[in-house]
Amino acid sequence: MSTGRNWQDVKAEAHRRHPELADPERQAKARAELDAYVAGHHLRELRKAVGKTQAELAKVLGVSQSRISQIENGKIEAMELETLRAYAIALGGHLDITVSVGPHSVKVA
Repeated sequence: MSTGRNWQDVKAEAHRRHPELADPERQAKARAELDAYVAGHHLRELRKAVGKTQAELAKVLGVSQSRISQIENGKIEAMELETLRAYAIALGGHLDITVSVGPHSVKVA
C-alpha cells in the first residue's frame, strides 16, 4: 500500500527541479495570468447567459470575433479597459473598477 507524498514534499521537489518557481516576480506573473484566465471564463459564461454569440458581440463592439475569443481566454493584452467596458455594456451590464490598498478601497468607475 502506497502512502503517497504530502504537499510539502511535492512542493519542495518542484522547487529543487525548477528553482525559478520560487521567484516572486514569476509567481506574480503566473497569478495574474491565472486570474485573467478565470475572469475570461466568467465573461464567456455571462455572454452565454444573455444568449449572445462571440460573433454577435464582436459586431456590436466593432472588433473581430477573434478579439472576443482572446478576451474570453484570458489574454491580458486583449483586456483593454474600454473594450471591457464596451463588452459589459453590450451584455446589458456595466464595468466596476475598484482600487484597493490594504483594507481601503475606492470605486473609481
